Amino acid sequence: MAVITLSRQSGSEGNEIARLLSVRLEYKLLDKYLIDDMARTKGWDPAAFEGLEEEQFPVRSFMEKALQNFQSPIMFGQGYGPRGADPALTNEMALRKIILSAYELGNIIIVGRGAQIVLAGKPGTLHVRIIAPESRRIKVWQSRQNISVEEARKLVRERDKAHVDFIQNVFMADLNDPNWYDLILNTDRLSPCSVADIIVEALEHV
Repeated sequence: MAVITLSRQSGSEGNEIARLLSVRLEYKLLDKYLIDDMARTKGWDPAAFEGLEEEQFPVRSFMEKALQNFQSPIMFGQGYGPRGADPALTNEMALRKIILSAYELGNIIIVGRGAQIVLAGKPGTLHVRIIAPESRRIKVWQSRQNISVEEARKLVRERDKAHVDFIQNVFMADLNDPNWYDLILNTDRLSPCSVADIIVEALEHV
């Protein structure tokens, strides 16, 4: 029962690597459909877990967080359901709750969502970061969407910033800190299949 968390730079082909791993290992991918199923199984409101991706997550200011915590303090992990069951439960708590539930399920790949932080130190986990030079990632997005170099560069930088801001605002952590990861793999010269091979081999040692 192992869990792979996979953090990726935009355009580094991390999602393709996750797909390859899912097929090869017969692991589930934590996507919106699985989140809905998990929520319903546990009697939670699936709507409470919508928009928990880096690009969609509603970032709140420090003051907003402080005021909410002061007005409605609630401890995570006390058996409360997500926001549908208790309005005081924040999006951050819902995110942690679904990631920990995925960890309990096991044999799963979690792409993004700060799972490497939520599950840091947990046994049976492998934390992977996929990177690539910006120039290569720009080419990937050009190919995907048939857009100009300038448009692709803007897209890559905006998405990278969204990922960094998400981790900083939700977990007060640095996404690029190598200490969060067991493996950091560069797809500049490694194909997605080669990267998947390395991850499968590393998984045998966790």
